[in-house]
Amino acid sequence: MAKHRVYLGYNRGSNRIQWNCGGVLINEDYVLTVAHCDKFVFNSTPTHVKVGDLDIHKDQPGAQIIRVAQFIKHPNYREGYLENDIALVKLATDVRFGPEAIPACIVDNGLTMPMYEMAGLGPYNLNNFLRDNEPISNNNTLVLTRMRVDPTACKGIISPNVMCGQNSKFLVPQTCRVEHGGPLERETWHYDRYYTYVFGLTAAGQDCGFGKEAYFVRTSAHIKWIESIVLGKGQNQAQGRRVQRQIVFPSDDDDYGPTYAYNTIGMPCTTPQT
Repeated sequence: MAKHRVYLGYNRGSNRIQWNCGGVLINEDYVLTVAHCDKFVFNSTPTHVKVGDLDIHKDQPGAQIIRVAQFIKHPNYREGYLENDIALVKLATDVRFGPEAIPACIVDNGLTMPMYEMAGLGPYNLNNFLRDNEPISNNNTLVLTRMRVDPTACKGIISPNVMCGQNSKFLVPQTCRVEHGGPLERETWHYDRYYTYVFGLTAAGQDCGFGKEAYFVRTSAHIKWIESIVLGKGQNQAQGRRVQRQIVFPSDDDDYGPTYAYNTIGMPCTTPQT
């Protein structure tokens, strides 16, 4: 699940980077995130993206730290509003695809699922419950939660561009912190293996562990804008939905380990059928 998830980093000076917002790798040089991640920390724009490593405190071997070339917010985004809270991050250099760095697929229509998955960070407050002097977590443990999208939980937000939902099971309160810009997703068996499809990006919410609602920007509502940036204006119609079709495939030859090939036809990354 985590191979397409990335972190956006903010320059703190003295060669320090604070990793905060999340994002989704969609091809070798673009990441999808929410627009409010610009100016989200210290009123600054993200300067780096971390790929292949979800440790927010230190860089693990194999992590790819890539400079941000451009942070592109949706032209209709308004600060404080969820409807068009989406952005593309153009990377200065291409991501090296491999076992820990694989792009996700983007659902390109209004397809819905009964349940989705969302990853949060935690457990970030367990020491308070256990009264233990030994640190249990450095706030970088992935907590997977299953979300049921429920329009009645939206509390006044009426927009086809926004999804909202709640955790289907309660966890210990304050053990799961939502990750702004992180994906609302679902692994689906398609053709001959599982593929991760991204349905939304986390735009608002607090605690993903205790039945609190979270709000997501629906990616399918913005697919034309995504294509216009990633493929270039005027090229997206001629080249089709290539942005969803770029994916790497692990080989079935386990004796020699995984190998990766770049797919330009992209049938496995077309929208799955229920």
